[in-house]
Amino acid sequence: MSEVNYFLYIVGTTSEIGSFQIGDCGVGRTSIGVGILDAPHGTMYVIPSEYMHRMAKTKNPGPETIKFHSLRYYDLE
Repeated sequence: MSEVNYFLYIVGTTSEIGSFQIGDCGVGRTSIGVGILDAPHGTMYVIPSEYMHRMAKTKNPGPETIKFHSLRYYDLE
């Protein structure tokens, strides 16, 4: 079984569910394949776990590290 990937989710529209605002973001791990995906209320940037572990030099990166390397992977920094 391959490792799960990491994602950065950036809110692109204001949501009436909860208090999400444009520009809010979240990070995590996912079994979704690598790529840029349209998602409800925003965009999801999925990067390979191998890239994250190599660049972050850890198997357990924190939220700011995931955000930084996700943006860098897609040249959005």
